[in-house]
Amino acid sequence: MKKSVIALYNESGDGNIQIESNYINISNALIASISFFGTSGDIKFNSGDINIFSGGIINISVNKANSGNISIQCNEISILNESNFLVQSESGNTGKIDIKADKSINISDIYSIHNLSNNGISGNIELSAPQITIKNIFGKMMNMGKTTGDIIISADNLSINESWISTAPYLTTSQNAGNINFSADIILLKIVQY
Repeated sequence: MKKSVIALYNESGDGNIQIESNYINISNALIASISFFGTSGDIKFNSGDINIFSGGIINISVNKANSGNISIQCNEISILNESNFLVQSESGNTGKIDIKADKSINISDIYSIHNLSNNGISGNIELSAPQITIKNIFGKMMNMGKTTGDIIISADNLSINESWISTAPYLTTSQNAGNINFSADIILLKIVQY
């Protein structure tokens, strides 16, 4: 897929994007659900293998409404080369970024995975697979909001290398940050100082 799929709407409604396939390849393309006045819909992938290369998946509510979820269920997924995941609401609450794979999740050399609400509650970022590799996120894997959700990473084998993972509240120190939970049999961490 080298063209974009964008759902734009001015009122609340389903506005969902659902893609089911044995194999999904998103290269230099954008998948987006954007609402200007109402709640944005969900973006759902159900696939065997997924490859995202220099791609973007975004779910945005521009006004005061809530934004929907990004949900991915697959066998294996690779998210590579300056790809970007974003769930954002201008003033409402944000949905969840949920990626579940039967075999592996490989995240490498991407810009960011953001769940951002300027004035609301941000949803969780959840990754679950037997093998998870997170390498060179040169932006941030970040959950931000007036009140932030959690980042939950569950795996048998987890490797995190030169990446920034944060649940800091957005532009305030008066709210509680969410939790960062790692659950794995084996965890390999390479710590870098920013």
